[in-house]
Amino acid sequence: MSDISLILTAVGSIIVLLFLVMKVRLHAVVALIIVSMGAGLFQA
Repeated sequence: MSDISLILTAVGSIIVLLFLVMKVRLHAVVALIIVSMGAGLFQA
């Protein structure tokens, strides 16, 4: 894994998490689970 890939995944995860919580009005814990699973699949 390159450093830039990890940084982009972290930044993208934060953006998606904020979108899900603020715009979609998804519960924070559910949004965090979805985002963390997505980030894990993206990096694996």
